[in-house]
Amino acid sequence: MMNRIRGTVNGHELIPWEETEEYQVHKRFLERFTAMSDKEKFKTFVNAGIYTEDGELTERYGGTAPNPSSR
Repeated sequence: MMNRIRGTVNGHELIPWEETEEYQVHKRFLERFTAMSDKEKFKTFVNAGIYTEDGELTERYGGTAPNPSSR
């Protein structure tokens, strides 16, 4: 997690989670992912090596399909 403390004139203060860069990146990703069609979401999982094109879960994620080879 990124540093959530910032220096101020009076010392240090905790940065609200919603103001962190990490939160903003996460929020943008979720907005884009939510807007995707089911086919686009599935292709994202295939590209990540979670599922095969046939819809089988790969071994790395608890399924029986072989993990994709390293690229």
